[in-house]
Amino acid sequence: MIRSDLEGYEYNIIVNNNLALAVTYGAATVTLTTAIPGDANLDHTVNLADLQIIGDNWNGTGKSWFTGDLTGDGNVNLADLQILGDHWGQSGDFAELAAQYIPEPGALVLLLAGTIATLARRRRCCARQFRNTCSAWIT
Repeated sequence: MIRSDLEGYEYNIIVNNNLALAVTYGAATVTLTTAIPGDANLDHTVNLADLQIIGDNWNGTGKSWFTGDLTGDGNVNLADLQILGDHWGQSGDFAELAAQYIPEPGALVLLLAGTIATLARRRRCCARQFRNTCSAWIT
């Protein structure tokens, strides 16, 4: 259950210099959208439309990603303009950006198999040590 006071609330997280996450809270949903830092309108391109959003909300407080606050501090200022400038003209598919930071299912399967093999080997080794210790006590 999402708190009712969060409905309509928007937040953003800059993961690194090439990927941002725009979080929007609905009445019963949370939407997480990957974005290029600086792409305020989420049209896959940092361009004049994004600059217009920052200009329309310049020096505003209580703002969100969609109203030009690209840093997540609630204010639209020079720091937001700097992010837009750093990524000016960039465009791309959000899925491609996110895929760089999310491991492939095959890699997870290999990691799981390696973990199971290591634990099984360790268990056999510990059991062998236990039997040797016990037999020394019995004799």
